[in-house]
Amino acid sequence: MLTHRPKNPFCEVCARTRARQVYRRRGSFRHELHARGELATARGYALDADDRLRAFVIERLMCDFALSTDALRNTFGDRAAQRIGEEIDAVLADDPDGLVERTPQGLRMTERGRPFVRSICARFDAYLSPEPGVIRHAMAI
Repeated sequence: MLTHRPKNPFCEVCARTRARQVYRRRGSFRHELHARGELATARGYALDADDRLRAFVIERLMCDFALSTDALRNTFGDRAAQRIGEEIDAVLADDPDGLVERTPQGLRMTERGRPFVRSICARFDAYLSPEPGVIRHAMAI
């Protein structure tokens, strides 16, 4: 027999039950990790060597408007610098408007190309789909 309406906000028993359920949910992630013997010490995605390389290239272009192949070679080695060098050649070949230019140090955005730095950096992003018609991220306008 029901003596009061369910989940009565003024009932002490209902309030304690609700608080106990919230507490159980709140600690469930911690308890799950503890049961597996793991610690919640890191968040995010695990990056491989190619991800770090591409992040370095994109960061240098967006922050400095230039990319030094010497810095790339010192940080990631000759093979990485050669692979990015091939992509730099492709960017330069596809740039009829003069948005980027080759320098003895590497690659530099021109004054005319600086507003388009995101579009140029998108060429170095491995997660943007090269397939026509498939867009995974917001494109620059």
